[in-house]
Amino acid sequence: SAPTAYSQRQTLEEDAPELLERLQEDQADVALLVPL
Repeated sequence: SAPTAYSQRQTLEEDAPELLERLQEDQADVALLVPL
């Protein structure tokens, strides 16, 4: 789960890079992102 504060800036600058790092660490092939 990757909750956000509904801020586009925060999502782009903080949440997305962290999520990408987690996916790369897990060697994920696919990520399904569902907007609220």
